[in-house]
Amino acid sequence: MRLAPLLLVLTALSPLTLHADEEDGGSVPAAPRPWRTVIVEGYIGLFAGNAPADSNAVTATSQCFFCAPVTATHTVSYDSGKTEGLRTGLWLGEKRVQGGIGFELMRGKAEGDLAEANYTAFNITPMLRALLLHSERLPDLRVHGYGGLLLGTVRDGEVRVKFPEFGGTAGGPAEGSSSGVMSGVSLSYGQLVIMAEIRNLSSRLKFNYLGDSGDLKLAGKQTVVGLGWKF
Repeated sequence: MRLAPLLLVLTALSPLTLHADEEDGGSVPAAPRPWRTVIVEGYIGLFAGNAPADSNAVTATSQCFFCAPVTATHTVSYDSGKTEGLRTGLWLGEKRVQGGIGFELMRGKAEGDLAEANYTAFNITPMLRALLLHSERLPDLRVHGYGGLLLGTVRDGEVRVKFPEFGGTAGGPAEGSSSGVMSGVSLSYGQLVIMAEIRNLSSRLKFNYLGDSGDLKLAGKQTVVGLGWKF
């Protein structure tokens, strides 16, 4: 009977003891670690420029309804070329050197003495860029140098080949692939971006339409300028 008051006192003190242990950190679980934040800068813009193609050999076959097919090969010289398109993508991180990826829809055109082509290419562009200039007096002004690859597919193309052996024009809808490299400089102020770029791009177009067939390669150095918006 004399132990009853002592048990009552210990029972009353037990919650206080447990509370003290929790405050000391003995039984409190660790706080969850915060997620790592990744800085992403998106952009979208238009570009256009000169896109001459180098001279190269073109082989094509023409066949009319009542005659045997005729195959000929000639070296085609291209007098002019143009390119234009839209590019969107993103840059990852906020370091001096950043990785990124872009997606562009490009329209190209080349005209030569014996052939001409129009085509649309969808390119994926993995890229790197480096910060070249940034002033504390103008924090919104930045100059970057960048470079990357051009890897794409060609759709919605049209090729016309005008070889003397054909007595006319051979050609038709064309498709194929494109690949190349690019490098450029971009100047951004606030959200506005201006860029100048050199591209070494090679596009191969194949056509096979109503007995006409051929393989046309457009390769050369392109010089383009663009205007964009980052977000």
